[in-house]
Amino acid sequence: MDTLRDTAHAAPLSRLGTSGRGRRAGRLALPIVASLALAGLASSASAQQSFPLVCHGGSGMVATLEAGGDLRITFTPTSVGTGAVAPGGGECGFLDRGFRPGEPSLLLFRGDRNGIHVLIEAMLNDAPFILNVFNDNEGSMVVTGIGP
Repeated sequence: MDTLRDTAHAAPLSRLGTSGRGRRAGRLALPIVASLALAGLASSASAQQSFPLVCHGGSGMVATLEAGGDLRITFTPTSVGTGAVAPGGGECGFLDRGFRPGEPSLLLFRGDRNGIHVLIEAMLNDAPFILNVFNDNEGSMVVTGIGP
């Protein structure tokens, strides 16, 4: 929304002039601005809301680095929220609740090498870590951020 306001104010139609050429530019500018606004709304509507997931590395996790650079990590889902009971080695859970039946216990990270390094180090060092994830409804919890 801020982008739309900034775009609309960056080149007000009144600055386009009143000559025949300016009027044509003004008529073209409005549909272009409207198209950009709709594109922005469509992309923000398709964005998924992420939720914090608290994990604890350990031998219960298995990582697979695919040729395309995707990192997949299987884990054991908690049955209660991690706000009540800290996850054990190899477990991940939401702060406020346990995993529901059918929710995936597979993390999918499509990020840079630094993020891959951080996640693998946490797994190998049996360390706690926090991720932001969403369920893609295709069998994965997609990682959108590492850390709180």
